[in-house]
Amino acid sequence: MLELWQQTYQGELLIMLPDTFGTTQFLENAPEWVADWTGQRMDSKHPYTAGDEYIAWLERLGRDPRQKRLIASDALDVQEILGLHAYFGGRLRNGATPRDFERASDFEDERKWAPERRIRFSAGWGTFLTNDFRNCNPLGTRGSTR
Repeated sequence: MLELWQQTYQGELLIMLPDTFGTTQFLENAPEWVADWTGQRMDSKHPYTAGDEYIAWLERLGRDPRQKRLIASDALDVQEILGLHAYFGGRLRNGATPRDFERASDFEDERKWAPERRIRFSAGWGTFLTNDFRNCNPLGTRGSTR
């Protein structure tokens, strides 16, 4: 399936969604060339755990996580997005935790955070980040015609 995806999109849209198969199991069995893809979308697994697991996997395979994209998208709110950005988009300092980031000015506090990204982090609001095709069927029916 991965080979078909890569051939179909010819280098574009190379964002994995490993939790479809179970993130841990997917990363244990994925072919090494998948580590060259653009990044990973995390959905059904705890985002901090899934992100750390992906970063460790990339490092084990000799890839630089700072050149990859990590996308969180499962039922996020502003507080969670800020915390995830703090955690993956920089270095927490002096005992700060992701919950200590509630507004943009928190990222300016050098005692709490340094902009030294671990990975290129992005977030989508809610679970339909890459699959929001509701009410798009031109025939007006529920479901695909193919």
